[in-house]
Amino acid sequence: MTAMTGEDFPEPLTPADCDLRDFPRFMINITKLFGSSFNAKASRTPLAWMLGSKLWFRSWHQVPAGSLPDDDDELCYLAELGFDRVTWDSARELTMHGWIKCNDGRLYHPVVAEEALEAWGRKLKKRHLTYCAAIRKHNERHPDDKREAPDFEEWQALNRPDKVTQMSRVTGGSKSRSSHAKNGSKGQGQGQGQGQGQGQGHSINTLKGDAATRGTRLADDFVMPDDWKGYAASKGYSRPVIEREAEKFTLHWQTKTGKDATKIDWRKAWQKWVLGIPPERGAGHQQNLGGSGFTPISGPC
Repeated sequence: MTAMTGEDFPEPLTPADCDLRDFPRFMINITKLFGSSFNAKASRTPLAWMLGSKLWFRSWHQVPAGSLPDDDDELCYLAELGFDRVTWDSARELTMHGWIKCNDGRLYHPVVAEEALEAWGRKLKKRHLTYCAAIRKHNERHPDDKREAPDFEEWQALNRPDKVTQMSRVTGGSKSRSSHAKNGSKGQGQGQGQGQGQGQGHSINTLKGDAATRGTRLADDFVMPDDWKGYAASKGYSRPVIEREAEKFTLHWQTKTGKDATKIDWRKAWQKWVLGIPPERGAGHQQNLGGSGFTPISGPC
């Protein structure tokens, strides 16, 4: 069997800077937990059940949130076994049920990652609102030195500034940036309208000028066109699975940061996402993937 290289593993399920250490709560769906395959298997081995649940919670406060190091000594320690590798090794297989290794070398649980992405999105939206409030206050105090508050997409593209004075270094180019962002959103809006009304979603991919070489972010108001979903259906996925994957795709790319958060062709990005859905979530059926007992909705990020 050929060993997998870093390129063979999926991308991390949460952004590299996804930090939820200030979020003390992690919600669990009780019904799905006790109906999960993990619970059915690990209940026969109480130690594995206990260690598994500890590691879900531990991963919540790792960075990126929802991940764990792929190192048995560290996992043993995080599971509060100290350095008792004998005990850890005996329970490891069941304990780590549902965890996936990604190309950053860390382990991710799709269900924990899903919850982490939602929490991370809320955190970023709150930070953006706080920043805009600071700009409004600045404008009230300094009417001769007003700054334009960026929308959420622009704020993300500017690497999420948190000080009003940081805007002074981008005001000269803010108009062009804003125009670029609006053009990208306009193209996506047109694609959505065509996708929903006529079964066409091509204009979302039609970028001009600088955007054609640099790409755009996924708009905050993006709604996936029906013909995009039709591509997933052609691969054998059921409607509930497609809807959940579309939601996960949208949330992932709207909250992702860094240079790879923009795409020239978002339709192709969706097709790549569909082709990368792990087989265990198979076409046309919904299957629990271990862990906390939630039904995972994520594709490879």
